[in-house]
Amino acid sequence: FQETVIVGDVTTYLNYISCDSLAKSEIVVPMMKNGQLLGVLDLDSSEIEDYDAMDRDYLEQFVAILLEKTTWDFTMFEEKS
Repeated sequence: FQETVIVGDVTTYLNYISCDSLAKSEIVVPMMKNGQLLGVLDLDSSEIEDYDAMDRDYLEQFVAILLEKTTWDFTMFEEKS
């Protein structure tokens, strides 16, 4: 997936698997670099509908800055043959 996903009420998803039993809403921001998905920033909230477009915009900018400024060697995440 390449777009941020906001789930306003995770309790409405039958197959939802949560890392936190108190989670009621979630936002997941993909971490893309050079067209490759490196990971995700995944935040949960104990409040229903706790994330909105402003949160999405802020977190996408945060992830972009993080990836731009990092000197990590992302080749360790590539598939090995």
